Amino acid sequence: MTHAQRRIDVIRARISEERAQFGTTTNASETEAYAALLAEFEALSIDLEFTQESYLAARAAHEAARAEAQRQTRYLANYIAPTLAETAEYPKRAQVAALTGGFLFLGWAILALTFYALRDRR
Repeated sequence: MTHAQRRIDVIRARISEERAQFGTTTNASETEAYAALLAEFEALSIDLEFTQESYLAARAAHEAARAEAQRQTRYLANYIAPTLAETAEYPKRAQVAALTGGFLFLGWAILALTFYALRDRR
């Protein structure tokens, strides 16, 4: 037991020395406040590292996207010449007008035949 007790005393003395280096007292509330402050600092340090790595990854992705866009722009500029449309393809006004007229005629014909069929039944 004496060996174990001596070891516990040495560990407690070491903890006291470490606390003395940081300027903390043996007061429990100040020790807890320091521990909370240290935990917050470590969390912020980890967040900072993660943010820096995320920024570097985003920057690399941005540069890759810019390089790809530049490469595609060069391809289009070198091999495909822009042209203007000679005539408008849409809307096809004559075709739309003909279809509208045809459907109106079919609707009128169906209504007229229905009217005459009902009138003949009386």
